[in-house]
Amino acid sequence: MLKYLGSRIDTVLPYLRRRRIFEGLPGRSMEGIRFLELSNCWIRFVVAGQGPHTIVIAPDSPVTMEAYAEVLAILSQKYRVLIFETPSFGFSLPKPGFDFSFEAMTETMAEFLRRMNMGPYVLAIPCVAGFSAIAIARRYPDMVTALVSTQTPSWRQERHWLRSLDRMRALTWPIWAQLLGLYLRRKTHFVHKFTTQQRRESLMALSQQTLAQGANNPLASACQCYMPHPREPGWLGKVPQPAISIWGTGDKTHLRVSTDRRSILRYLPDAQLLDFPEAGHFVEAEVPEKFARAVMAFVEALPTARGATPEPRADFASGM
Repeated sequence: MLKYLGSRIDTVLPYLRRRRIFEGLPGRSMEGIRFLELSNCWIRFVVAGQGPHTIVIAPDSPVTMEAYAEVLAILSQKYRVLIFETPSFGFSLPKPGFDFSFEAMTETMAEFLRRMNMGPYVLAIPCVAGFSAIAIARRYPDMVTALVSTQTPSWRQERHWLRSLDRMRALTWPIWAQLLGLYLRRKTHFVHKFTTQQRRESLMALSQQTLAQGANNPLASACQCYMPHPREPGWLGKVPQPAISIWGTGDKTHLRVSTDRRSILRYLPDAQLLDFPEAGHFVEAEVPEKFARAVMAFVEALPTARGATPEPRADFASGM
């Protein structure tokens, strides 16, 4: 009951400011930004380019799509690129009652991809949300051509890493943790210590700007609901699609707890592992050219995608 009440704090407030989001700067900060209304949230996204594959990228909060402009510009020269903010994060706003569980988040992302009708997809979804990408590949194999895993180990290793970041278990206390998150929401220096020095100041400034504009970063609800148990969900397991795993080894938080980067092979057994020592946690935003080159080399070896349609088959929100 307390967990339910706590998560409502992270849904009601963003819902109340939705009109300011749809009609304000978050709706026009990049060319082509749109919102798609689903049953339990609105997803903010942008699409650019054409090509034989559709590459799907999701920012890792509190970083938003604006930090991915370079990756979008490079990859869209050869492929269609869809960048979206995961449900309830950034400017993808939850509706009241949104369920932060692993199953609900995964199905919401799958619903978004079905509604966009641009598949099959190459999913490049990082960190914790990468588990949902793996689950989608298993549950809906026709929807996913391949996976690009970024900064995602096994479920157990990820929980160990998260617990090392929250040694006082502050994020596990319903209601109090959500209220603390609201109080500290614009203090992003802690998160951006995960990045390397080269892009730290610019990413921190961008995060502070978007949070001031109303971006959502419900870490407490996600920690309490998405992966509350050591036992991994049954939706996870080995996937048949080709994959690569990219790690920014400059992320000292993973180094400190000796995260086993090879543990991702539990789900992606044939994946090639690539280490980027000049990048920290936000690989795509820190070294966009190197990330894009690695993705291009991987995608070029894939069979040409079938049946990709030129435009999405969906109705989009333009202010509520």
